[in-house]
Amino acid sequence: MKGISAMIATVLVVAFTVAVGAILATWFTGITRTTTAGTETQAQAIIKCANSGFDVISVTNNAVTVTMSSGDVKIYTKFIRAGDGTVITATDTLTSSGDTAPLNWTKGTNTSVTVSALCEYGTFNTTIEASCQVGESCWI
Repeated sequence: MKGISAMIATVLVVAFTVAVGAILATWFTGITRTTTAGTETQAQAIIKCANSGFDVISVTNNAVTVTMSSGDVKIYTKFIRAGDGTVITATDTLTSSGDTAPLNWTKGTNTSVTVSALCEYGTFNTTIEASCQVGESCWI
């Protein structure tokens, strides 16, 4: 009788271990799929924003004009950073391909400008920048 009890106990332990292993395998598979899907979407957002065509098209004495060539993203300008370190808040939104936004500023003796913006694709956001400096065709 002891031999049969030990065998039944062994079978139950093995069955319990296999059941717990199956539950954990299912859980790990679900977590991996969810994490992978989120990472893929975030990577798509970064790629879309990098390829948005966000660019400084002109810098004049009193305005910096930015544009985008992609309609897949929304771009919210945050600030202009001049070559002398001056930072000017800029709050315009570009939502369609070909949109432009003139941002007010004073060129003064600056020789470069960088526009920082938040790029939104779906539920993901990433910061992007566009710049222009003396000698480039955008510096008018």
